[in-house]
Amino acid sequence: MHIIVLDTNVLVHFRRPDDPEWRNTFEGELLFVVPTTTLSELDVHKTSVDGKVRKRTRAILPWLEANDGVELADGVSLELLATEPSRELLDEHHLDPSVPDDRIVAAALELAATRGAEVTLVSWDTTPRVKAKQRGLQAMSPPESLRVAETPSAEESELATARRQLSALTSRLPKLRLTTPLDALALGPDDSDQREQHIANGMERIQAPSNQNPFQVLGLNSFPEGYVEKYRAYLERSEDHSAYLARCAEVPLELENLGSLKASTLVVDVSWDAEATYIEELPQPPESPRRGLFDGGMFGPSINLPNLIADRHVSGPDGDEGGQSCSYSVKFLLHDRTLELPRLLLCFPGVTDLGGIALNWRVHCEELPEAVTGCINLRVAPNRTFEAMLRMTGYDEDD
Repeated sequence: MHIIVLDTNVLVHFRRPDDPEWRNTFEGELLFVVPTTTLSELDVHKTSVDGKVRKRTRAILPWLEANDGVELADGVSLELLATEPSRELLDEHHLDPSVPDDRIVAAALELAATRGAEVTLVSWDTTPRVKAKQRGLQAMSPPESLRVAETPSAEESELATARRQLSALTSRLPKLRLTTPLDALALGPDDSDQREQHIANGMERIQAPSNQNPFQVLGLNSFPEGYVEKYRAYLERSEDHSAYLARCAEVPLELENLGSLKASTLVVDVSWDAEATYIEELPQPPESPRRGLFDGGMFGPSINLPNLIADRHVSGPDGDEGGQSCSYSVKFLLHDRTLELPRLLLCFPGVTDLGGIALNWRVHCEELPEAVTGCINLRVAPNRTFEAMLRMTGYDEDD
């Protein structure tokens, strides 16, 4: 006789011992034995949160009880053990009585010692198989061909159906996202401490003899009336312009629709709490008074230079928290398309120790019941070159 000791997981996840394939796995007369520990664990599994385990356990327990001591087929019988292995046997083989796997191994050892038959422990777990083999028993994993097909429970089927329906519904909606290709904003250098020196250098250049001096080129021995004062004012405004640009940064924004449906009547709101001010456009650099010599007027349009540090149409505070915000309106955005929004222009109060800025965005559209929200985090560093700063407004070095 060949005694087959069954672990708990074999009875839960594999076909019953009366399946003909079990008979083909072993030779000779077979006795399937279910230890007391296995029965106790099956009783616990009757209330498992896993629906499949609960259903299978409730089906196998009555079958085991009804077929205890019964010949299942020709040369195949079933026996349920009513007692646990002795404490002496557990101690002798250094097995822990508080560990269910150890008690099942001990039950197999006791059968081998008392019945004088070949004993094989069948378990889906590695640990009991290793312990059994180390103590002189045969042990094996159940054949994969006997594993019960994973059919979903009623609850799992309903949940899977609901998920498919939800996925089908959401896949037919816009999937909106606001992004930027940048990971940092670079501001210009802080040259405020060199302002007066820059102005003095400029005044020195126009007064020094040079073939670049327009007055000497024209054969004039003196400046027109008021020219020096106006040129100094021009240099001051140029310094103000440079200082203003040094504190400004452009944020390119891209609105994406990754869904399968067009989004209509979109409103994109962008807000931030950092001390940065929204500006509608960058100011153009002032024109040099020298242009007027060749444009039909001595001083040209430079006589009425704008105040470059005036209020640049800053947006109002965002609620009571004092943040800033701006909005974009978009008529529609087709699915699987990206729209480049007008650049977001920000002016920072200083150019050092700014850390970063968080742009919180919210996108509304007609097709979605709720707004989509997100955040773009950008580092801010004062490392933009002066040349790159001036290119923001198309400044011409020859001016």
